Amino acid sequence: MDSANPRSSPAGPAVPNDEPARRPTTQRRRHVAALLAFAVFAASVGITGGVVAAIERDDRHREREGLDTSAEVAAAALASKMHEYEQRLFTVRGLYAASHHVSRAEYEAFVEALDLDSGAAAGPNIFFVRHVTAAEAPAYDAEALADGLGPISPSGARPAYFVADRSAPEALSAQAQSVDLAGFDERRRALEASRDSGTIAITPPITLVSDAALPVGDRPLAFAMYVPVYRSAGVPETVEARREQLLGWAGSALRAEGWLADVLADLPIGLTVQLWDASPDVAGNGGLATLAASASPSGPEVRASASRSLSLGGRSWQLTVQATSAFVADGGLQEAVVAVAGVLVGALLAALVWVQARAKANAYHLVDVTTATLRDRESRLRLLAQNTTDLVARQDAEGRFLYASPSWQSQLGWGRETLVGASLADFVHPDDWAEVESDMTAGRLLGATNSEFVARLRASNGAFRWYEARGRLVRDADGALVERQVSLRDITARQRAEAELVDSLEREREMVQLLRSASETKTNILSGVSHELRTPLTNVLGYVEMLAEGDAGPLAPEQQRMLLVVDRNTRRLLSLIDDLLAITQIESGRLNPAASPVCLDEVVEAARQSVDLQLDGRDLSLEVHACTPGLELLGDAEQLERVLVNLLTNAVKFTPDGGRVVVAVSRDEDEVVLSVTDTGIGIPFDEQPRLFERFFRSSVARARTIQGTGLGLAICKGIVEHH
Repeated sequence: MDSANPRSSPAGPAVPNDEPARRPTTQRRRHVAALLAFAVFAASVGITGGVVAAIERDDRHREREGLDTSAEVAAAALASKMHEYEQRLFTVRGLYAASHHVSRAEYEAFVEALDLDSGAAAGPNIFFVRHVTAAEAPAYDAEALADGLGPISPSGARPAYFVADRSAPEALSAQAQSVDLAGFDERRRALEASRDSGTIAITPPITLVSDAALPVGDRPLAFAMYVPVYRSAGVPETVEARREQLLGWAGSALRAEGWLADVLADLPIGLTVQLWDASPDVAGNGGLATLAASASPSGPEVRASASRSLSLGGRSWQLTVQATSAFVADGGLQEAVVAVAGVLVGALLAALVWVQARAKANAYHLVDVTTATLRDRESRLRLLAQNTTDLVARQDAEGRFLYASPSWQSQLGWGRETLVGASLADFVHPDDWAEVESDMTAGRLLGATNSEFVARLRASNGAFRWYEARGRLVRDADGALVERQVSLRDITARQRAEAELVDSLEREREMVQLLRSASETKTNILSGVSHELRTPLTNVLGYVEMLAEGDAGPLAPEQQRMLLVVDRNTRRLLSLIDDLLAITQIESGRLNPAASPVCLDEVVEAARQSVDLQLDGRDLSLEVHACTPGLELLGDAEQLERVLVNLLTNAVKFTPDGGRVVVAVSRDEDEVVLSVTDTGIGIPFDEQPRLFERFFRSSVARARTIQGTGLGLAICKGIVEHH
């Protein structure tokens, strides 16, 4: 910070030669006053200079301290973020340790549970690189094509392929999907180093496959990190074993500049951050990214810098933080204020101390927030790993446990020390062991790759719980079974629900059988009673007719009227009994209509004559329209007449005087259409779906106290359906 110290001439005003001489005391006072003024001015200049110098020293010290703090915070944030990604990759390795074949949907669901910050500019993305041997390449290409993806690219025979396979939360770009990363030297070396070391490895600066189409000058630098995934649990002891047991890698590729901006987004204004890959293999060309926190387009002067060395993923990184003049407030105004008004120095120093304390507090706050975030995410991952509900186990070819997840202890009470070395038969219900053993034998002898069974497992307290098992069979190069990897899900609640459902269905079946038997009994009783009632009523009707005709002697008018009432009610009872007999025949399936030629004109005429008595004394018009005279069909004339009589009776009954009833007969291709229409009171729309229910009578009929049983239309429907 530049400053201009105020300067003043020590000389006082000159005394003209022609000025009259004064008394020595006056001259002395003037000299003393001048000396005092000079001394005060000099003292003021000295004090001001000292204060300015002190301010400059304090600025430099504060600037250096803030710069060092920012460098420490930046280095800690980078290391923390890198550790966070490393833990995510190790989590993915745990996923593949549980099941070597993870579907695309399972992979995406698992990575989604990791709660990645998908809104970050760096675009965090976790992918899986599958190690594919030359012998496995055709099968992989077929699997990729079945998933709607492309084959390994570039094509061609190679000893092995490092293929970009799974990706989440976003799918791999079209350029990166199924690409063999072994064709990229930097990536291949990092993948091989990770494979052989058993831990994370990071590439030197690279260009992402999706950015390769950009002009050379516009391609952002990036880096990728890989964690090896082995077929065996844990990391094999030797390099040879690691190469032999390699399944693939969990990886993440990040654009350096965007990633650096996300990690160091809260750095103070006026800092420029540069990140270098200082590993020997980059040959001095390891500049990954520069983050300029200053908005000055001309590039402000660098006042100081601080560097930190980092070791991440087996590579050396150099972090340089540079402070520009914008990093601290310009001190020129402070010096001017101090020179003009010394009394403001205290307030200015207090403001500077406050700014310094605020900067330190912000730095410490950033560290606390970053640490808390990392601890929270670590806690989530630990909670996810400790609270899985499935039982996971690895067994040898004979069914002995090699590994058991902690959920065996939490669900069944069996610890790992009890399970490892024990046989699965020791825990399966005896009634279920035959099925489990059959499945295991078939898998061992028939070359199957998957295994499924449902069985009850014994808990440490002696109780049994139902489990559904899905297993994967691992074989050696000769096809012999080496290991069985099993995941068991508790389905006790489902089994109980299914058993209750079976019991409920059995009870319902028994109830239906009882209801059917009761219905048949009711039908038989109703049919028998109806037959027994019909015979005496027919006799009564015959005697009434004989009395009305005078066979027993002449009748008085009052006696004639009473006989008419008896005749009408007797015929109503006979009609009701006929309806009951008809409905019981329909319900019992004993209605067997004849199949003989029937002339519809004759049926219509007979039905019309049957309702003539109902038309006596009524002002109703009954019309018959036969579009096709002489139309015949195969059917039962008596039953068809009953249908038409029921329809006409309803029409006459519900049509007021002055109305009109029309019977129409027509032909529609191979079918006969017989319709009865009237101008009666009609039926409410919401009641029409119930017209053909037994004993149903509309609200209009009940309100007007129109007599009826509610069986007529049900009988019509049954007769028509039997033709």
